[in-house]
Amino acid sequence: MIWVEGLMRIKFGQITLFENEKNMGIKIMALYFVLYPIMVIFKEHMKYWYFLFGLPIFILILIHIPRKSINYMKIVAVSIFLGVYCVNSLLQGYIRQYVYNWIGMCLILFIYCFPWILLTITENCWNEFTHIICKKTKLMFITVLMLYMHDYFMGISMNGNMQFSYAAMPAVVFSLYDFFENRKKYQLGIAGILTVMIILFGSRGPLLCIMAFIAIYFIKNQKKQIPIIIVGVLTLIYIAINYNAILNGVVVILSKYNISSRTIYKLMSGTISSDTGRSKIQDVVIGLIKKYPVFGVGIGGERIVVNREIYNMTKNMGSCYPHNIILEVLVQYGIIIGILLIIWFAVRIVVTYICEEEKRNALIILGCISIVHLMVSSSYLEEPMFFALMGMVLNYKYEENTRYPMERKTLQQTQELE
Repeated sequence: MIWVEGLMRIKFGQITLFENEKNMGIKIMALYFVLYPIMVIFKEHMKYWYFLFGLPIFILILIHIPRKSINYMKIVAVSIFLGVYCVNSLLQGYIRQYVYNWIGMCLILFIYCFPWILLTITENCWNEFTHIICKKTKLMFITVLMLYMHDYFMGISMNGNMQFSYAAMPAVVFSLYDFFENRKKYQLGIAGILTVMIILFGSRGPLLCIMAFIAIYFIKNQKKQIPIIIVGVLTLIYIAINYNAILNGVVVILSKYNISSRTIYKLMSGTISSDTGRSKIQDVVIGLIKKYPVFGVGIGGERIVVNREIYNMTKNMGSCYPHNIILEVLVQYGIIIGILLIIWFAVRIVVTYICEEEKRNALIILGCISIVHLMVSSSYLEEPMFFALMGMVLNYKYEENTRYPMERKTLQQTQELE
């Protein structure tokens, strides 16, 4: 059971998720990762799931941010920009008969996702990011298992279950980080169990996110992680040499227990890199980019066109996105503005990584969880951590001297006492 005490303490049963105001922004992010698998359960049964989970977290964020100094110019500019392109998408056909779908899309964007910009653009305690969230991996593990049990007993297919695998992936990433940094064996156990479950019951996208995190982490920490790198390389060499024998052995074991894994099947059949029909959607999107190169089709404008041209308006509008964030940005904002946005975002991530050391771990983890995910699946309009990442890079380091006066005063007092 979850409840709020004094609006600043949240518990899960007898376990405190976070309390008091210290590092509250990071703790709200930890709460999101713990609750995300539960949200997926409700999403499978409720049409207005984003109100149930978006509004409470939005309220927590609003309670938190008045205590911070906010650059309202940036918030207003981003809000107006998104608002203009939301209105632009109405011209693609929503306004005639499907305005209800358009309203739902906008509510998800502004209630479920946009508040995370408010949180991270004011957050200044990124050194505590991994320390706080990695302590919650046990709770993440429990809620992921709750999602698995729900899907299993509800008869939801566990062969390539995308919702389950993406819900499990953040727990794997945080557990691996804590194991690599602190050698906590239970974290390796959590990561191992959930990775096996993703391989058996999930899709390929989360595995790409996990592999991207591992690769970037070891590139960043190659000097201090030489033993693990050596073991990893030797393991990969062994797997490569005995690839067919290992794969056949896994298939035999799975068949004994009547388990069917889409990922294993695709590895066996050599179709692991197939696009599973997304090329049709992306062909329509590329056509729209060519047709509307200047202003684009607006936020979500491609969805109704994809639904009309491919599915004859029989598909859920929320699943008619391009499955690639680059195509999604280009089709919605036009080639010129879209390319400028992509370049600006990439440059800001690089500059933030180079200039703000305390944000590096958060950038790597959130980047793998959100951007790598969005390169192969989903839509940025439904990915809160993409907006959290955007808020991070909008929070420029050179503004530190004029922001967070209370944090600096507290830090100075602590240093004086020491």
